[in-house]
Amino acid sequence: MRELERWVEALAEALGVDPDAVDVDGVLDLAKDAAHQVVRPAAPVSTFLAGWAAATAVAAGEDPELAVEEALDKASTLALDWSSDLDDDDDDDSDRDSDSDADGDVAAGVDGADDTGGDTGDTPGVPDGVLPDDLATADLDDDLADDDLDGGAR
Repeated sequence: MRELERWVEALAEALGVDPDAVDVDGVLDLAKDAAHQVVRPAAPVSTFLAGWAAATAVAAGEDPELAVEEALDKASTLALDWSSDLDDDDDDDSDRDSDSDADGDVAAGVDGADDTGGDTGDTPGVPDGVLPDDLATADLDDDLADDDLDGGAR
């Protein structure tokens, strides 16, 4: 976890934020709750919004540590209650992202949203987020570059 600590210190300095004010464990817990209870992309959005809410509260005069704690708690509570709220809606998944399956996972191949880092199975050997048309264009670009090197001869 040392790399994460170094990253947080560097990012906090770059953003002009006191690194000691960052509740890394709380942020990671919120990200986990949002990703598992809502949909994966909810993790970064939730942590951003919690940070924004905390900063707004601090600007209004609230204690920074308390503002962060309250924002993280509110967001985590909402995320944890989210799936039970949906279950209460008679299994109506209309509130979920249209690209999500019943487990809240984003459909593979949608703008590379599947974060498994592997092949989606749609096109063998093609990583997530790469469309077959992109590969064809890349091959064409390589062919054109090769032609330029040999004076355009085929």
